[in-house]
Amino acid sequence: MQWRIYYTIENGEATVTRCVGDQPRLALPDELEGCPVTGLGPDCFAGTAPADACEAPAPVYLRETPPPAKFYKNQTLKHLTLPAPLRRAGARCFTQCAALPRLELPAGLRELGERCFYGCGGLEHLELPEGIEALPDYTFAECRKLKRVSLPHSVRTIGRCCFYNCTHLEKLDLPDSLEAIGDRMLMNCFELKELSFRIGVNGGALLAEIDRVMRVRVRYPEETVEVVLTEYALEYEELIQAKQFRTNETGSGGLYRGCFSDRDVDFALYDTYFYAAKLQDPPELLAELAFDRLRWPRELRPAREQEYWDFLKSHIPELTAFLLGRDDLEGLEFLLSTGRLDGDDLNQMLERAEQAENVRFVSRLLEAAGHRPRSGADKLFEL
Repeated sequence: MQWRIYYTIENGEATVTRCVGDQPRLALPDELEGCPVTGLGPDCFAGTAPADACEAPAPVYLRETPPPAKFYKNQTLKHLTLPAPLRRAGARCFTQCAALPRLELPAGLRELGERCFYGCGGLEHLELPEGIEALPDYTFAECRKLKRVSLPHSVRTIGRCCFYNCTHLEKLDLPDSLEAIGDRMLMNCFELKELSFRIGVNGGALLAEIDRVMRVRVRYPEETVEVVLTEYALEYEELIQAKQFRTNETGSGGLYRGCFSDRDVDFALYDTYFYAAKLQDPPELLAELAFDRLRWPRELRPAREQEYWDFLKSHIPELTAFLLGRDDLEGLEFLLSTGRLDGDDLNQMLERAEQAENVRFVSRLLEAAGHRPRSGADKLFEL
């Protein structure tokens, strides 16, 4: 069935109210009857009954009322070109366009309707243009392949369940312009590993939905602080005789998340929970956590600082593995600048770096240890 494009014209601007068809490609025009296409109506790509079939060889443009939507899922549309003058996309506009692998949004787009991209199961990355100020409720919900969303600096509000069931979302950077977030915004974002936001955003509400290990970047006016949150799990045990439930929590992550409020981060409280983390979490993760607190020591007290150093000094292999895994040469430079590493520490790190065949780490550690590069060392590794 070739495309039928239904539209209206008002005040010299055209709005595409419905696109009906089952072809894999569709390019919407920039103008209709000489008027710029500035809007896409609600349910614009919703499915319709088979009776609306049209065998025309090219899209047919109809200035009339479109047929009612019968269902939302669109499994055939794979390539969509949007009008350059587009400013508005209505509620459920792209809902369940599950076959779209990518979507280029016009630079002038300013308004998104509720559930605009709901169920776009093929999208992996989406870049929103500057000027969009609000992401309504459920904007990206059920986008299960979505890994990354680039949010503009103009976004001020994010609605409830905006990223609900974005199960492959890995990284999210919330702009400094953000003023308010909705409930359950990140619910079931199981793969979220990195989250960045400015201080003053409700970090407690953001992090309450994520129970996995994750790296958090909190932006203050004068600096950015990075911390690691460990994972945790909640289990509910039924007490049959009392008709009540008891909550059992494992992992230290719940404690750490409790340090984030709607205004700030209680770093002093965060540091007190290291004792609990040492009882429950793997040393590889604890080395990362301790290193980050030393590298970004906001409100870090001397006794806690020493506790972190004591742990790192007794877990040099884990610390080195963490730095090598991120190829973090700047982190290595920070460690060396502290003067806390002795010859045995450097030798342990050097051995690990050689095993990983990391030329830059080996060279820098040899220099720090006071050794000249070994004869033929430039032949041991490939750049």
